[in-house]
Amino acid sequence: MAAHLIAAIGFCCDREGIILWTIREARLEPVGGLVMQGALKEVGIKHRFVYGSYEDPEEIEKIISTAAQAQ
Repeated sequence: MAAHLIAAIGFCCDREGIILWTIREARLEPVGGLVMQGALKEVGIKHRFVYGSYEDPEEIEKIISTAAQAQ
């Protein structure tokens, strides 16, 4: 699955400013996000992994700062 997602990222994106966000309320916690993070690292695609609630201002700030840096 991660290989297919990475292929899609490589096809549709310029590989800058990719954010992986896994919420703490997820059924399997961060497993899917961590698998994707490892796959992105393996092929050298720059990204930011955020693990937290959408109600946590600190996690939202991480997403906003990453998005602002990519512009």
